[in-house]
Amino acid sequence: MSPVIRVKAGALEFLKSVRGMKKAFDFIINSVKERVNYDISAIVAHIESRKNAETFMDELVEKMHLKECHLFDVESLTSASHLGPGVGLFTYPSHVKLKV
Repeated sequence: MSPVIRVKAGALEFLKSVRGMKKAFDFIINSVKERVNYDISAIVAHIESRKNAETFMDELVEKMHLKECHLFDVESLTSASHLGPGVGLFTYPSHVKLKV
């Protein structure tokens, strides 16, 4: 099972547990579509899951029509020890320009 969590007001919030990465990706994409009604850009981050992150990024670009999408490798031992391998999504308004 893959837990789907989000950060809300600085705290982790459990949303749902799904079977398999594909279902988790679909759930996340549909959740973002329901909550966001403006143009967004995204960051896909991963811990020891580059292939899954690239697959997720491809789906996001195809289904969400993002203005920008960046892929980041998280190499923090602290993050890895607490979160384990996985993929994360961070969205932001597309008018914000990041220096990546």
